Amino acid sequence: MLAENALRRFVAPRTLSRGDAYYEQGRVRRIERLSAHLIHADVQGSRVYSVELMIEGDHLSAECECPWFHENLEECKHIWAAIRAASARKMLPERAMVLGDYYEDDDVFDDDEFDDDEPPVTYPRAVPHHREPPPAWQSFLNALPPPPPPGRESGSRSVPEEIAYVIVGSRRAQALTLEILGRAHKKNGDWGKWKPLSIRLDELAKLPAFDHESLALLNPNSWSYNTERMVTVAPTMVAWWVERLARAGKLGVLDTEQVQTIAWDDGPPWTLRVAIVNDAAASKYRIVATIERDGETLPLDAVEHTMPGILIAGRRASRFDDGGRGSWLEAVRANPSIEIPHADADRFRQALLRAPIANIELPEELGWTIVDIRPRPMLSLANQSWTSELSAQLDFVYDEWRISSRSEEMQTTLGRKLIRRNRAVEDGFRARLGGLGVISTWDGYRVRQSQVEDIVRKLSAEGWTVELDSAQVRVADDFDVEISSGIDWFDLNVSASFDDIEVDLPELLAAAEGNRSLLRLSDGSFGIMPSSWMESLAPALEPGERVGSGVVVCVRGGRATRDSISGMACSAGREAYPVTATWLATRVVGRAAALVAETGLQLHGGMGYMAETGISRYFRDSRLIRIGGGTDEVMKEIIAKTALGL
Repeated sequence: MLAENALRRFVAPRTLSRGDAYYEQGRVRRIERLSAHLIHADVQGSRVYSVELMIEGDHLSAECECPWFHENLEECKHIWAAIRAASARKMLPERAMVLGDYYEDDDVFDDDEFDDDEPPVTYPRAVPHHREPPPAWQSFLNALPPPPPPGRESGSRSVPEEIAYVIVGSRRAQALTLEILGRAHKKNGDWGKWKPLSIRLDELAKLPAFDHESLALLNPNSWSYNTERMVTVAPTMVAWWVERLARAGKLGVLDTEQVQTIAWDDGPPWTLRVAIVNDAAASKYRIVATIERDGETLPLDAVEHTMPGILIAGRRASRFDDGGRGSWLEAVRANPSIEIPHADADRFRQALLRAPIANIELPEELGWTIVDIRPRPMLSLANQSWTSELSAQLDFVYDEWRISSRSEEMQTTLGRKLIRRNRAVEDGFRARLGGLGVISTWDGYRVRQSQVEDIVRKLSAEGWTVELDSAQVRVADDFDVEISSGIDWFDLNVSASFDDIEVDLPELLAAAEGNRSLLRLSDGSFGIMPSSWMESLAPALEPGERVGSGVVVCVRGGRATRDSISGMACSAGREAYPVTATWLATRVVGRAAALVAETGLQLHGGMGYMAETGISRYFRDSRLIRIGGGTDEVMKEIIAKTALGL
């Protein structure tokens, strides 16, 4: 507890309280000592993070995989929880310790061989406000960074004569941690001990080319003037580094203070096979794992280390393909004789669902029918009262299984059908949202109001399901404009259909007047009109106004006015020559004149034919209006083409 209490003063209070809570909740899933200087822990946060504690004398330095540590370079709650767990297991020295990766006079090499002491770096102090401001040249010099500590004039003994890259860590690791060790000959000619190496960056050029390049690559972002004593290689680079170091004879493991070299095996990769076999004679199932290549089998107890793409056995490193079954290897090695009675078959089968069973060979009676279903994307939008942006959630639908894009669940069963998620296809859908300008956030997505209609149209055309406030959003699959006529009017009927839902002209006109394309449909869902629907509707709406369920055009004297007969309110004519209105006026006036003349003739009976009344002349001349200058049929064709923009 002495070390833990001393380390508390180096950690922020908020980090301490949250780290204490993590420790008390049992979030430190595993902790082990990998070497005399290194402690490794797995801490459960939003995922399992790897924490490393490195002990150098009275100094403790720590690293964590979490984003907070890498962005702020400060101890996080995962690190403090790991320190608490290490203290409880007596892994820390029983003395006061300092938290931080710096050293004073405790150089790991002999003073006469590797002296890494550095003069302290001083910075100019701020000028008090009451003083005169410094001259411009002084401000210029103050802005320059301090010079590096001066290099030493010592000879070749300031660097080791031999360097080894030693693997530290558990037998199965997702990353590669290397401890850099160096040694040199003593004055009597014997080799000295292997000791942790931290060399000045300006002395790298004194090393052999291989070590110079390797240390430079392993220390791309050094925060000091020295290389790191321990480095962690990312999983994607593990195979490359192991092959590089093993081929050069520089990779090893530490055994009783001696480095045992690991050679490189350039043969084909080993493959891991895991199967659950039925031992009918014993009425049991057995879990079997084998490592094979080209007819050769490697005993499981011969495996020393496994890493991403790498297997080390018999002091030889080889390529390794675990086929996604790597977690089973360590479980089988730790429990080599697992047997399951047939009586427990149903319970065992259900328990397998919670295990990573991808690519595991199963007997038919224990297995499922594995189906490969392409997921259907579903975007759920929701209005938020406090912002103009809409929140969004992305789900994937596999047959009857709907799963959130943020869920860690990888599979489910429907009866005896096993459905597994297709990560590659899901990532493609996520990328599509990013390409449309959808904003990714920690709790889902956000969509700007101005983008909603365009995004819905594009995603619906690509087969996505889109919801708004828990109601489905559909894009119109049909949009019709139709003109019908009577004796003295024209009706413009416009409708849009969304699957089996019809939207009539009044609702469309209201949407057009509000310059919106999103409609609430009769079944409670939402509909979005095609992108060019307003442009298609505009020419037909120019001559008249909405009346009832259609558009009635009333024209007198070539201008649209109020018509006392129909009781319709019509829009005023425009300054430009009203071609459509003129044709409509001609047609309406001609029919009206013919109707009046015919009615007058009928009222007068036989006298209507007499020249004295003049009715016969009106009857004769009214027909000319509907023939001269274009017949009714020609005018109807012109009106229709103009209204539809043809």
